[in-house]
Parts: sequence; C-alpha cells; structure tokens
Amino acid sequence: MNRIYKIILIVLSLFFVLTFSSYAQQGSARKQIKIILKVETEDQGIRLPTEKPLSNLETKQLRSAIIAGLNKLPYIKLVSSDEKGDAIGILVVAEKLVNKNKYILLSSVLTIAQANGEELFVTHNIIAAPNLEMAAEAVVYQLVSAQLQLSLK
Repeated sequence: MNRIYKIILIVLSLFFVLTFSSYAQQGSARKQIKIILKVETEDQGIRLPTEKPLSNLETKQLRSAIIAGLNKLPYIKLVSSDEKGDAIGILVVAEKLVNKNKYILLSSVLTIAQANGEELFVTHNIIAAPNLEMAAEAVVYQLVSAQLQLSLK
C-alpha cells in the first residue's frame, strides 16, 4: 500500500514540475499570491476509538511541511492572519486514525480573504495520507490545482 502512495506522490510531483515550470521561468513577471495558513488539530466532537488528535509536535511538523511545499512555489508569499489586503486562506484541521496502520486525516479549506473582510469559498478537500509529508504535499497540490482550475476559466 505504501508503494502506491509513493507512486502517486511521484506522479503528482512530476505533474507539478512540468505544469508549472513556465511559471517559475516568468519569475517576477508573475504577481505574488498572498497566503494565510492556519493548521490546527481536531480536538472536539464525537470521536471513534481509533481517532486521535495530532500532538503539538506533529501539528508543528505538518505546518512546517506545508510551508516548505508552499515555499517551492516562486509566486507564493506567506503572510500573517491580520493581513489587510486580499489573500488566499488555507485552513487545515488534522487528526490521525490509528488502527493496524496509521493515517493522517485532514480537512483542508481554501478561501479568498478579501480586504473588505469578506471570505469567499474556493474549495474543500478531505485528505487521508500515510504520513505528515504526504499530507502536506496534498494540501499544496490542492492549492495548485485550484489555481489551475481558476486560470482555465
């Protein structure tokens, strides 16, 4: 099963590199996109016995892995949550499912946070991954995929 995830990750990475290499070549000609990132653990609600919240360390590792992935995109600028201008908001709520295997479960929402205080829904995704790194890659892929979809409209 782990081999399948590795193959999927390689294919997604290859897709990402080939599709967006032209953006990297444009460099400063492309407008920077401001990103507000919030990563938190699911700590309320009804839980199955196999569901566990991420530890503080795991939450920090997930956030760091997402930031590392976003930093590979030359047109992304991470900003604080009190940003006054328009920005893309990424909210990630995470927990883990532990049975004979361990999975990281994420609910990832993308919004457009407008300078006037309104938020517009862009997309929502549920992600299940065998580790934090693959979960983070899926969040970055979600952002890139949404941008591609919006650019084609």
